[in-house]
Amino acid sequence: MAITKTDFMRGMECPKMLWLDKHKPSLKVIPPEIQTRLDAGNDFGDQAMGMFGPYKETTVYRPGTTIPDKAAMLQRTQEHLEAETPVICEAAFSNYNNYCAVDILPKTDTGYDFYEVKNAPEVYPQFVKDAGFRYYIMARCKMKIGKVYIVIHGPDEENPFVPVDVTAEAKSYYKWINDHIWDLNRIKSLGYDTGERSLAERTLDLGCTGLTLLLVWLLLRWGGASPEIGGASFGALFLVGLSTSPHCLGMCGGILLSACRGREGQKALFGAALAYNGGRAA
Repeated sequence: MAITKTDFMRGMECPKMLWLDKHKPSLKVIPPEIQTRLDAGNDFGDQAMGMFGPYKETTVYRPGTTIPDKAAMLQRTQEHLEAETPVICEAAFSNYNNYCAVDILPKTDTGYDFYEVKNAPEVYPQFVKDAGFRYYIMARCKMKIGKVYIVIHGPDEENPFVPVDVTAEAKSYYKWINDHIWDLNRIKSLGYDTGERSLAERTLDLGCTGLTLLLVWLLLRWGGASPEIGGASFGALFLVGLSTSPHCLGMCGGILLSACRGREGQKALFGAALAYNGGRAA
């Protein structure tokens, strides 16, 4: 999968965290007190599934793990949508591999409402952004979404589930999410320079640079060609071009990344790259 709700929220807080989650997952540590809160939130969410009576849950785990099988969940969700199941829990949706799962999805006369369950006494701003991300993915999947609710933990433990209507605020985040989700996809898939390079990596970089320069010098010195560029051999010219390629990466690469910013989908990215490189070649 590309970007999930958790990826998006962490990436917007700090892109380096998104890069580290993908490329160095061993560095991610969840403190025990945070894990306790997460577990309590999951328990509260499980209890809330019965808010509207009988329901069907789509959760599927990979064999022998507690890792959700997202492909299987997407398939089960589609089956329940086609069957017009009245209440679907943990319904899964994906657009260009960007993924979300919705806590409670009750069917209405015009489509669906959705409810996000939070084990908290009030609605915090990040909850609305969470809901906005889910609305964004579902809207791009052509789902007809009416109301959006955050279910908080009320004071009455006999009936602790208190829905709060956040429809207008959640839907207003659509453009903001669309403006950033594709940049976060590129950071996660292509990599992000955190500036944290190991000694071995730095040594390898210096060694490759030194070897390239040595080869250029040897070809210019003993390649049977004058050191002037006009008389250099093809091999020497090739290596000179190779050794100066970081300039092209830094300049042309940066311009191309800027041209691709905010564009979504492979066709749009390919079009931007083709237009830029076509003009540069001409």
